[in-house]
Amino acid sequence: MKNKNIFESFQAAFRGFSYLYYNHKHLKINLSIALIIVFLSLFFDIELIEFSIIFLAVILVFLTEAINTSIEELCNLITTEYHHKIKVIKDLGSFFVLLSVIFSIIVFIVIFFL
Repeated sequence: MKNKNIFESFQAAFRGFSYLYYNHKHLKINLSIALIIVFLSLFFDIELIEFSIIFLAVILVFLTEAINTSIEELCNLITTEYHHKIKVIKDLGSFFVLLSVIFSIIVFIVIFFL
């Protein structure tokens, strides 16, 4: 059923986040790390542009995690049995998340230690 108004659209978005939060342990880990990074950013009083870059890197991790979960759920809808192509698709989704995490770590190191 299509959302009738903006309020229903926001409810759908929060249901998506809730699904991620309660069904994927990695999201809880990512959220904890993100909160620590944001706290450190505020504690060390970094420049606004640096904070913005850190924030974007953190959002990138959540974005790729959500896309990966969407890919996995779609694959599971197609089949729950092992299939080589499904495995490749899911592995690629995991690789996207890994790339975003590596990028975020590099951003963190460059801003805080260089």
